[in-house]
Amino acid sequence: MCPIDSVQGLPLRLFDSQLLSSSFRRSLRGVSQFTMMLKFLDKQSIKTRVTVSTLAIFLVSIWVLTFFVQASLKADLRALVGEQQRALSRVLADQIDAEFRERFAVLKHHASGGLGLYLQSKPGLMQQRLDESAALKSLFNGGIWLCDKGGTVVASDQAALIGKSFADQEYMVTVLKDGKHAVGKPARDATSKGSGFAMAVPIFDTQGAVIGAMVGLTDLTEPSFLRSITNVNYEKSGVLLLVDPKHRIIALASDQHRTLEVLPPPGSNAVLDQRYSGDESTFVFVNPVGVEVVSSATFIPSTGWFVAVTLPTAQAFAPVQYVMQRVIWMSLGLTVIAGFLMLWTLQRAFYPMLQTVRELATIAGLEHHKQRLSIVRHDEVGELIDGFNRLLDVIEAREKTLRHSEERRLIATKSGRVSIWEVDVATEQLRWDENGSLLYQQPLQKLTCTMAEWERAVHPQDFRRVVQAYRDAVDGKGDYHQVFRIFWPNGDLRYIESHGQVERASDGTAERMIGTNWDVTEQKRIEAQLQASLYDKEALLKEVHHRVKNNLQVITSLLRLESQRATTTEANNVLTAMRGRIRAMAQLHESLYRAGTFASIDLGEYIGQIATQAFQTNQLSNQSVQLLLDVETVLIGMDQAIACGLLVNELVSNSLKHGFPAGRTGVVRVDLHPVRSETGQADALWKLQVRDTGVGLPDDFDAKRHESLGLQLVNDLSLQLGGALSISSPLGEGAQFTVVFKALKPKPLVMPV
Repeated sequence: MCPIDSVQGLPLRLFDSQLLSSSFRRSLRGVSQFTMMLKFLDKQSIKTRVTVSTLAIFLVSIWVLTFFVQASLKADLRALVGEQQRALSRVLADQIDAEFRERFAVLKHHASGGLGLYLQSKPGLMQQRLDESAALKSLFNGGIWLCDKGGTVVASDQAALIGKSFADQEYMVTVLKDGKHAVGKPARDATSKGSGFAMAVPIFDTQGAVIGAMVGLTDLTEPSFLRSITNVNYEKSGVLLLVDPKHRIIALASDQHRTLEVLPPPGSNAVLDQRYSGDESTFVFVNPVGVEVVSSATFIPSTGWFVAVTLPTAQAFAPVQYVMQRVIWMSLGLTVIAGFLMLWTLQRAFYPMLQTVRELATIAGLEHHKQRLSIVRHDEVGELIDGFNRLLDVIEAREKTLRHSEERRLIATKSGRVSIWEVDVATEQLRWDENGSLLYQQPLQKLTCTMAEWERAVHPQDFRRVVQAYRDAVDGKGDYHQVFRIFWPNGDLRYIESHGQVERASDGTAERMIGTNWDVTEQKRIEAQLQASLYDKEALLKEVHHRVKNNLQVITSLLRLESQRATTTEANNVLTAMRGRIRAMAQLHESLYRAGTFASIDLGEYIGQIATQAFQTNQLSNQSVQLLLDVETVLIGMDQAIACGLLVNELVSNSLKHGFPAGRTGVVRVDLHPVRSETGQADALWKLQVRDTGVGLPDDFDAKRHESLGLQLVNDLSLQLGGALSISSPLGEGAQFTVVFKALKPKPLVMPV
C-alpha cells in the first residue's frame, strides 16, 4: 500500500497573466461610473482639483498596497506549496526507489543461482525454473525471460517471446556489453497495445563473463508497484509524473493522458532543461501542454528518473484571487465614501474663499478701492484674507508713491528739457513724451512718426553715424549713445545727446528701444570756450618753461665765463658746482617743455639725464670712469623732481671729484627702484642710490661732513623729499649714498585766475 493516498495543500500562484483580469475590469467600470458622477463639478475649480487629486492619490496608494500584499502572499504561498510538493515527491521517490532496488535484487539473485550453468549445459531446465518462480511473477506483471549472449530469448513465461531477439534494445546492449543492470525506455507495445518498461541484469559464468541476461517487464497498463503515482489524489487538478529524463519521456502520470508523453527536445524549455540536469527546486513555468504550473521534483537514485509534482497556478493561487477581489471592492467603496466626504468638507472649508472671490470681482473695476475684504472665519482662510487686505494696503501705498514719482519725473524732465522716446524695432514706429515737442520745437503729433521720417531732422554730417549706431545697438554690437546736431524749424542748430537701451525677447530678438534725448547746445558752447582757454594756457605754460630754461642757460653761460676769469681753484670749483645745479633745474624745464605735460615728470628718465650731464661736466679729461644707470619709471610732481635732480647732481659730481683721484678707474652707479614688502608687493616707497667703486670716504668724514656745502645740500634735499639719507663706505667698495622716500602722486596743475 502507498502510505500517501491523497494530499490536501494550500494552492498558490505568482503573477498569473489572467489573475484579477475580471476584477480589474469591474474596478475600471466602477471608476468610470464615479467619474461620470463628478462631471457636474467645474474642472477649473480648486475644490474639484483638490478632490480629484486627493482621490487619485488615495486610489493609487490602495492599489499599490493591494499589489504589494498580493505579491507578498504569492511569495509566501509559493514557498509553502513548494515545501509541500517537495515533501510529497520525496516520499514517492523513496518508495519507488525501494521498489526498484527490490526488483533488481531479486533479478540478480535468480541470475546468480545457477542459471549460468543451465544456460550453458542444460538450457531446457531454465524454462522449468522460470515456471516454478512465483516470486518473479509477482514482481513483474508483464513477464520474465532469459536471453543468451546474443540477446535472443531462450526461456520465457510467455511462449511467444522465445526466439525473439532484443539485441537492438538500449538496455540489452548495456547489460551484455558493460555487465551492468539497466532500465529500458518506457514504450508502448504495438502488438498488445500495452505500455511498460524492462528491467535487466547480466548473467555471468563461473569465470565472471557475461553469457546472457535476465529481464523482467513491468506493464504500466496493469496494476503495478508504481500504483503510488496513479492512486494519489493531489488537489483537484494536480498531476504526479514519473519522468525518464534520459529519454525525455513521461513513464507514468496520474493523468493517464500524459503517460508516455514525449517531452520537448533540449533547448525548447529552459526550466525542463534545468530540471533534467538534476535541479530539484520549485519552478513556476508553462508545461508542454501549455498550462502554467508550480512544480517540484525528487530524483530516484537507482534509475536516474525523477518524481515530479505539478499544480496549475490557476488553482494554486485561487485563494489570493478571492481575497484580492474583496480588497478591490472594499477599496473602491472607501474611495467613493472618502470622495463625497472630502467634497463636502472642502465645500465648507472653501466657502470663505469663494465669498472673497466674489468680493474681489466686485471691487476689481474700482479705480480706488478703500473697501477691505470681509473675514468670515478666523482660520487659515481668514488669515489668508487678512494677509490679502494688508497686501491691498501696500498696493495702494505703492500706487500713491508711483503717482508722486511720476509727477516728479514730469517736473524733472520738463525743467531739464529731457525727452523720453520709444521705438518699436519691428515697425520702427517712434513715440515721444510731451517734452519731445519742446526739444524739437515741433508738434507732438508730427514727432510720432517712423525712424526714417525722424532721421530727416538730423544734420547731414551726423546722419550716417546716428543710423549706424542705432543698427548696431539693435544687432547687439554695443550700446546706443550719440551726440548729434539737429535744425529747428527756425534754422537754429542744436546739439542733442541721446542714450538708448534695447529690450529683447527670451530668444534674444530685439523688440524695442527706450531712451532719452536732451539739449546739450549750451554745454557744447561752454566746452568750446573751455577748450580754447585750455589751449591758450597750455601755450602760455610752454612759453614760460621755455623762457625759464633759456634764462637758466644764460645764467649758466655767465657762470662759465666768470669761472674762466677766476684766479683761484676754490672759486673755480664753486662756480662749476653752481653751474651744475642750475643745469639740473634747467633740464627739468626742458623735459616738461618737450613732454608737453606740466603736472608730472618721469623721475627715472629725468635723473638719468641729470647724471649723464653731470658726468659730462665733471669728467672732461678722464674717460676711465664709467656711468651705469638702473632706473625704473615713476611719475612725480615738480617739487620732488627738482629735489631729486639736485640730489643726483651733487652726489655724482662728488663721486667724480673725490672718489677717483690720479686717473683711478671705476664705476659710478645710479639706481632707482621701488621698495618691495615681504609679500613681494611694491609699496609707495622708492629707493634712490648713488654709489661708486672709488677710494671711499676718508676716516674723518663724519667730522668734516658738516663743513661741506654739497653734503649740507644733500641733507637738506633729502629732508625736502621727506626721505631718510644713509651714507656708508664698505671696505674696498667705495662710497654709497641712499635715500628712501615716498613718491607722492602728482597734483593737478591749477592755473591762476
